[in-house]
Amino acid sequence: MFSDQPIKMPKFSSARTPTRRPAPINPLDFSIAHALCRIATAVLGEGSWLDRELRLTLKENHWHPQQRTLAVKAATAWIRHARLIDALAEALPKDTSSRWQRGLAVLPIVFPEFVIPGLPFISPGVKTSLINRLKELRGTRAIRESVPEWLDALGEKAYGPRWDALLKALNQSAPLYLRVNRHKASRDLVAGSLASEQIDADPVDGTEDALRVYEHAAIFESTAFKEGQIEIQDIGSQAVAPFVLPQPGQRILDACAGQGGKTIHLATFMNNRGKIIASDSSEARLKALKIRLRRASVDVVEIRADLHSVSPDRFRNKFDRVLLDVPCTGTGALRRNPGLKWSLDAATLERLVVEQARLLRRYAQAVKPGGYLVYATCSILPQENTEQIQKFLADSKGAYELEAEQQLAPDTHPGDGFYMARMKRVAPIAEKPAKPAPVSTESTSHPVESPADSAALPTDAALPSANPTE
Repeated sequence: MFSDQPIKMPKFSSARTPTRRPAPINPLDFSIAHALCRIATAVLGEGSWLDRELRLTLKENHWHPQQRTLAVKAATAWIRHARLIDALAEALPKDTSSRWQRGLAVLPIVFPEFVIPGLPFISPGVKTSLINRLKELRGTRAIRESVPEWLDALGEKAYGPRWDALLKALNQSAPLYLRVNRHKASRDLVAGSLASEQIDADPVDGTEDALRVYEHAAIFESTAFKEGQIEIQDIGSQAVAPFVLPQPGQRILDACAGQGGKTIHLATFMNNRGKIIASDSSEARLKALKIRLRRASVDVVEIRADLHSVSPDRFRNKFDRVLLDVPCTGTGALRRNPGLKWSLDAATLERLVVEQARLLRRYAQAVKPGGYLVYATCSILPQENTEQIQKFLADSKGAYELEAEQQLAPDTHPGDGFYMARMKRVAPIAEKPAKPAPVSTESTSHPVESPADSAALPTDAALPSANPTE
């Protein structure tokens, strides 16, 4: 009872080893409260991925659909609004309860729609006090929208009054989009096939291949997915391949291919003719790419795991198009990865900006005269986008000209936040480009990368695919 008693709940752990797993709790409903604390501990306390924890939790608990939906929505809301929940939990009477127990206790105060059985009792007086405190906290934007102070300051500087609307959009649930593999089926045919399996999917205006799925659906169990007719890919990500202007018969380098969503989309525009070299620093991501290539029946892609370590002389002036979907903060995809904002900091941004600049200098050498270098991020921060490109163009000494750039953001676009810049090679590149200032050699990987697929989760899950931003 939240008046003069500590919280009467078991101690929670994110561990899943048999020796450390908490004992089963009855009734079954109460295990939702237990699972929520364990997910919060893993994501907020240990830096795990929300979608990974959700999948493991759903696999371990035999809940009925309503319980599964409640668990997913409540866990996602907690991670998304962790700063607000932590701040409100500080208004509880002091006792020996953990951060996670106290956060769970105030979760229904912030989100009254979540009726979670098994929570500790809060007296009417304490509840009234919490409701009043919640009103006060919502008067401070960084707490109301649950963002770190450093990110709130950067956003306000970059976007001014628009930052409020952008933050609000980033705290919404991400829509689920599919991309149709038009070499295997038309969009109408795929929509009909999905409808026959009780999956409603509507064409997205202004796109050639996109479908939007509105309700929870087992996409990975559908015939269309198994036959390689669809991929899960956000429409912001789907905008990148056509921006590259790929043509049949060209040689294209996808230097940071990840799990290959954009790689496969490029092959679609090439009518599966030509050659795409796909490279990435992660063997796990390239392994996932191989699986996706087989399913999509794409045979123009050659996977190279060593491209990041060989001399640039090996690929100088070799490609008509080079796509650099660089490691970034992933701030444009916070709807899908709400836990990401709690693992980022200003130092991480600084390291990523340096790495992005290095990749630009390195792979700019791979573009043929007259070809295009396309730079892309799933970030909304100018340090990684417009400012990065302005510096690169200045340092290139006229070797490249900016032909087009585009910034997508979820307050004005239904997809994730993406930035794209297409630059044309118009002159020779200096043999010895300027070196960056010395920085930490700590390696970085794409922060928006996440583990295996999670389309089996209900609609409000953090990620409906392996990585829809790819």
